[in-house]
Amino acid sequence: MKNNDSLIYWDSCIFLSYINDEPERGNIIEDVWRNILNEKKKVLTSTISIVEVAHGSEEKIKWKLDPSIISVIDQLWSDPSINLVEFNESIAEIARDLIRNSLPKRRVLKSKDAIHLATAIWINKHYRSISEFFTYDDGLVKFGPEIGLKICHPYTLQPSLLNKSEDLTKKN
Repeated sequence: MKNNDSLIYWDSCIFLSYINDEPERGNIIEDVWRNILNEKKKVLTSTISIVEVAHGSEEKIKWKLDPSIISVIDQLWSDPSINLVEFNESIAEIARDLIRNSLPKRRVLKSKDAIHLATAIWINKHYRSISEFFTYDDGLVKFGPEIGLKICHPYTLQPSLLNKSEDLTKKN
């Protein structure tokens, strides 16, 4: 997150870690999000994240839906700091090529992961520079040098001293 003109891409697992308030991740994501808001930056993700972020981990464990979880999920997608990028034919072709080019390297790249990578590549090429691609999927990190993006776990240079005290999806 080096300058105000850059964008940050979030893989869907970042949103899942946030709604599940995963230990060791929730506070970091909140700090990153707080910095994004303070610097008036934007988070980008593919619309496929809407499908991937369908329920919380407790719902899955209990096989029971919790109306408060879908409320949090819906707030994510209506948050003005989060921009959803529509899946299109150009992104589909980039994703297909990523999957095909992984085969001779004996790598397996899932379709949904290829769509996230392709979306970031497409944004970088046609819109504005992506400074970082945040994911907790270590399998995606290895694609960074290959596609010319910094792919890493979320981090913050100055962590907050406060614990989770506010819902960042409810802003003024």
